Amino acid sequence: MTNWRQTLSNNILIPRLSPEERQKRRLQQINRTLNQVHIDSDLDLYNTPITNLGNLESVGSYLNLYNTPISRLSKEERDKILSRVKIKGKVWF
Repeated sequence: MTNWRQTLSNNILIPRLSPEERQKRRLQQINRTLNQVHIDSDLDLYNTPITNLGNLESVGSYLNLYNTPISRLSKEERDKILSRVKIKGKVWF
């Protein structure tokens, strides 16, 4: 009797994504997330090129905007973007 995991690992090669493809998929997933109005948990947007928070109105926990263009905006511009989003936890810039 053959172990199915062994058979799969021996016969199927799963190609790895290029860094560009991983980044593209991550941005697509982030855009889908930002189309939501509410996120129940943490939202980690670390090191992404986002400049706004889309339809987002509330985050159930922490929001990480470290190393995003939002974190590099003037305080007034950044506060304007965040003013319409209720965040139960902390915001990291």
